[in-house]
Amino acid sequence: ATAVDCAALAQFDSSALAVLLAWQRAAKARGTTLDILNLPPKLASLARAYGVDALIEGTGRH
Repeated sequence: ATAVDCAALAQFDSSALAVLLAWQRAAKARGTTLDILNLPPKLASLARAYGVDALIEGTGRH
């Protein structure tokens, strides 16, 4: 898949960020990108707190 829809994420922690980042690395290794759709605001906030928001946001976020 080239996109992941995060709309259903109701409870999450830093492990969710780790999974998204790992999927992005795997997509990049295949020469494609991973679009992260419907990133919940609280998960985006957590990404900012960890300093990885630039890696998560702006990838087709809707």
